[in-house]
Amino acid sequence: MVATSAKSVQRVSLSWVLISVVALISVLAASSLQLAVNDLVLIQVRAFAFAAGLYGLGRLLVWIGDRRSSVVLTSGGRFFCSAGKLGIFLVFAGLAQYEVGATNFPLVDDLLLRADSALGFDWEAWSGWLAHNHLWREALFFAYSSPLWQMLLLGTAHCTRTGNDRNEELICCFMVSLIIVYICAIFFPALGRPGLIGQHHIDVLVAARSGKVTDFDGIITFPSFHSALGALLIYSARPIKSVFVGALLLNLLLIAATPPVGGHYVVDTLAGVLVAVMTIGIVNARSRFGCGPLTDGVLSRSEVFRRDWRSRPLQ
Repeated sequence: MVATSAKSVQRVSLSWVLISVVALISVLAASSLQLAVNDLVLIQVRAFAFAAGLYGLGRLLVWIGDRRSSVVLTSGGRFFCSAGKLGIFLVFAGLAQYEVGATNFPLVDDLLLRADSALGFDWEAWSGWLAHNHLWREALFFAYSSPLWQMLLLGTAHCTRTGNDRNEELICCFMVSLIIVYICAIFFPALGRPGLIGQHHIDVLVAARSGKVTDFDGIITFPSFHSALGALLIYSARPIKSVFVGALLLNLLLIAATPPVGGHYVVDTLAGVLVAVMTIGIVNARSRFGCGPLTDGVLSRSEVFRRDWRSRPLQ
């Protein structure tokens, strides 16, 4: 039983399949776009080397922890493996988004603005209210800027919980949702509004639509990846009772901050939550697609044994 389980976790994981997909798109972007950022290739190579180094360090720590039966080393190794894979994915995804932005389908801002009006959302009134409520403005900005450190904290918490795939589940959900967002953004491009973060992301998207990469920034408006990630962080925090309530409140605030801070339309925000729901369904049904497990072989042999011992049938 242990041998079978150990063999199964060596199959190609879903996260590597997703990384391969985004890597292919980024190669197309690099070959077709005019890269106007100084030393862009060098920056990407350095980022890739750093992320690959994190992943290699993680595998080494898992290997040492397995042989020394050290839960601390194994947990740390699992964290670095996940962080490294996410970093590698982001290196490719950061470039792939410009290929998405350069597709030049007609902008749908007018359609999204009319949908917001139909929902009763008044951009000017909302902006005016925020201008006179400094505390709420700062709270929303804080929540909107929180996904990175939330993922670090959740990743650390998941890796200390022996024998579960929650951290890899979060990483795979992140990847799947971003790919869905990219696919939607190809056919429904939008500039969005400046929001509290300013005009920069709009200028970068305008340049990308003319075939140039002038700077780094997130340029996808519809659907909102921020709102998708907020919903996924709530989902990922559900097994950890000590942090779930705090994560729920913070990420509800993050989702609410998406229009005023990120310059998204309300429809973008609702679509992002729908992307999160689709993502959870896809990741949970991964076995149907033959994409392999989430663990990527970073469960140590002792963890595999404990997992199988707990799940063994009663005699």
